[in-house]
Amino acid sequence: YTYEVVEFVPNERLVMRAQSPFPMETIYTWQALGDATTRMTLSNRAPDDPEARRGMQRATEKDLEKLRSILERPPAGKP
Repeated sequence: YTYEVVEFVPNERLVMRAQSPFPMETIYTWQALGDATTRMTLSNRAPDDPEARRGMQRATEKDLEKLRSILERPPAGKP
């Protein structure tokens, strides 16, 4: 996908749109829940097309797994 960033509010919201292979919109929001905790919410909008939804679900799962691997990676120099 090639995304266009259509809205960005630091520490609050990111909205991106893609046109190919089908039109879709991805929205990330962040909400501080305490000193060391943040809730991230991810939502997608796409045409009511089962194939498009399956593709979007696979891409979202892949992106979230990559994010998890980055966030759970030990700091440099630590096992």
